[in-house]
Amino acid sequence: MRLWLRLTLVMAALTLVPLVVTGSLAVRASTENATLRPEEQMSRDASTLAIFTGMWVDAQARTMAGWQRVWDVRARSEDHQLGLIRAVWQAMDHTVTVALVDEAGQPVVPAVYLTENQIMGAREAGSPARADALLAHIPRRLNAEGFGVGDPYVPPGATLPVVPVIAGVPGGKLRMVAEITLSPVARVYAGRGGSAAVLVDGFGKPVLGTDHPLLQMTDLSELLDFGEDLTFTADTEQGLLQGAIWSVPQLDWKVIVLSPPTVAEKAAAAIRQSTVLVAGLALLVVVLVGFVIERTLTRSIHALRQHAAGVTQGAYDQRNDVDRSDELGELGLALNVMSTRLELHRREIQAFQDELQDRVAARTADLQAAQAQLVRAGQVAAVAEMGAGLAHELNNPLAALLGQVQLVRAGLAPDEDVALARIETHAQRVREVVEEIVRVSAGEVSDLTAARADLREVLDAAAQGAAQSFSERGVTLQVEPASATVEARVDPGVAGRVLAHLLEALCAGLEAGASLVVSVGREGEAVGVWLRPSEPVGRAQGQAEDDWRAAGMRLWTARGLVDLVGGTLGEPTAEDPSWRALFPGCA
Repeated sequence: MRLWLRLTLVMAALTLVPLVVTGSLAVRASTENATLRPEEQMSRDASTLAIFTGMWVDAQARTMAGWQRVWDVRARSEDHQLGLIRAVWQAMDHTVTVALVDEAGQPVVPAVYLTENQIMGAREAGSPARADALLAHIPRRLNAEGFGVGDPYVPPGATLPVVPVIAGVPGGKLRMVAEITLSPVARVYAGRGGSAAVLVDGFGKPVLGTDHPLLQMTDLSELLDFGEDLTFTADTEQGLLQGAIWSVPQLDWKVIVLSPPTVAEKAAAAIRQSTVLVAGLALLVVVLVGFVIERTLTRSIHALRQHAAGVTQGAYDQRNDVDRSDELGELGLALNVMSTRLELHRREIQAFQDELQDRVAARTADLQAAQAQLVRAGQVAAVAEMGAGLAHELNNPLAALLGQVQLVRAGLAPDEDVALARIETHAQRVREVVEEIVRVSAGEVSDLTAARADLREVLDAAAQGAAQSFSERGVTLQVEPASATVEARVDPGVAGRVLAHLLEALCAGLEAGASLVVSVGREGEAVGVWLRPSEPVGRAQGQAEDDWRAAGMRLWTARGLVDLVGGTLGEPTAEDPSWRALFPGCA
């Protein structure tokens, strides 16, 4: 048997068995209570109604008798007597008609009551017919306390019964009689649901509760034959009838309470119906829960099986989404942890292999760089040695040339000195180049990076110095303006000599009609100058080719100065045809 089916059956047993047992016990207890309990309940209801009825009527009679005792009307005028009965009618809310009669029951003064046009509040209206009915039902006897209560009756034009009450002074000839409505008592007798409460007068005639359907099931005279203050069960043609009879204190009236067992059995029927409904809902819930368990178990196991199959095929990055708190959840978590560790080990091995390859590549690159540096160092050393020799060889004839030019200029007039002045200027520039070659070759470098140089100003000065060379060669020099200050950690003189050498060298390698665009900028933390010629430098033939070869010393000098300050001199490539001189930038 499947696991989910077994779980469903267990849940159904645990849910339905206690529910059915509890419902059966409740139905049994309710049924027993429906047949055995009414005796005590009926007796309590009947006695309560009887005591309430007797106390209410007695309170009304005593109230009226109290008025009779405190207001003596035996030797009073008619107006005084009429005022008394009006006061009693006004003070007692449940009186409809009040009259003052003599010993023979004849009215002494007119009766007091409200007509239809004088009704105020909830009081009933009186009439002459009701007054005559009151005089016809006057009680004949007074008790020792000076009042008497007659049998209730329904007066003309009324729907609820009234009770006549008489009060007077013992030995007196005048009596006060009042018609008191039983509406407050009727409200207590009404609204009792399936049971009936009936008030019966001394003659066995029902007064209140006569409209209940249960009164059609039996004969009240037969019930009264059982006696007083008792409970009974009567088997009528319509079914079993249970009830109680209780006497009203100080009156000849009786209270009868009736109730069929079917009313009480409604509770058992309701419990039975609720039990069946709850059992059906519980069964439906169990079936739904079983279906959910089947779905969740099947999907979880299927996901775990796919995960395990993927791991066996090397898919270590695969994870399952089984999020449960039972054994399946623990198994899914264990598979995820296992896959994570296998994936971690695989990545560690792959990372170790990649690291070995990177180390091999790095070592190879270091060896290549070291080899290139050795070759370049050799080349630089050779050029430096050659430059030192050239400088030594050029210094002597250059000194003699300058001396002769200066002697000749000393004997000439100022207007005849223009050509010689130009010769002296160029000779001085050659001398400076020779001195710089000597310093670079000897490595004489002070702290060239201690100062700060604005490359825009340095470039402008170098461009002005090289403007004549560009003009003589027919090459256009264009300096792009910079939007912000570009500072380099380099001596301004060194930066100026580097740019001057580069401009002169590139100008020598370009033919007439070419152009050179120069700009300053940043590249990471470095700043520099970019020189972009309109055509490749040194590709021309003839005089331009010779000039470019002769400018090699200037390029060598510029490269040496850039190296001394920690910068780089970049040459054109296939991707970028620009020449660039980079210097350490300022923060």
